[in-house]
Amino acid sequence: MQFLPRFSLRTGLIALTVGALLAVSLRAAAIGEPWAIGAGIGVLSLPVLLCFHALLYALARMLARSPVRRTQETEQSSAESPA
Repeated sequence: MQFLPRFSLRTGLIALTVGALLAVSLRAAAIGEPWAIGAGIGVLSLPVLLCFHALLYALARMLARSPVRRTQETEQSSAESPA
């Protein structure tokens, strides 16, 4: 029986390296380094950006699936215009 998923040593080392870099940049941001504050804002803005894009995609998809209501004016103008 296996409780933990199998990961390679390379995957663990990459995760450890990313975590260490994140800890160093958070420490630098805590002491007021401008580059670290900017990098932190940039990294934290990525999930916000992805959520915003997902929301816009869902809105566009919902509008694309909605039925188009035609009024009498639009039917008359489309019938009068030569195609």
